[in-house]
Amino acid sequence: MGILRRQALVLLLLLGAAGAYADDAKPPFATQVKALGLSDGEIQNLEDCVLGSYQLIVAARADVTSDRAILTRQLLLPNTSLKDLEPTVRHSIEAEMKIRMAEFDRQLKIRKLIGNKRWASLMDMATNLKKQTAPQDDPVDDSQTNRIINLLRVLGS
Repeated sequence: MGILRRQALVLLLLLGAAGAYADDAKPPFATQVKALGLSDGEIQNLEDCVLGSYQLIVAARADVTSDRAILTRQLLLPNTSLKDLEPTVRHSIEAEMKIRMAEFDRQLKIRKLIGNKRWASLMDMATNLKKQTAPQDDPVDDSQTNRIINLLRVLGS
């Protein structure tokens, strides 16, 4: 009888915790995206802004990856000095700087386009989408919402 009571108590505690969690749960992701209230024109401007910097960021990331491989190869050579590594390190730092500046420029443009509050919400959603391991909600049949979710994926990458 004592074990049965203990199990019932644990079950009640778990159900209570699940109920408390459900009360604090955020609305579905697609609902959050729709709540931004972005117009077609704003979405198009966001796409232009995000995709405009995307190619530069991808190219600079490729440079960083390439430079890491070069540095690894140089470190394996028997008589490598810091002076030998410096040009590649400088190139890599410049590529990182390009990435950061492009990301900041993109952020400022987005904030100017949609305002501080929606910009902050958009960036939070991009961060949350990036952290998700499971696919977000059910598929969305709204093309506007899908366009925004695709932008969020790029912003979070």
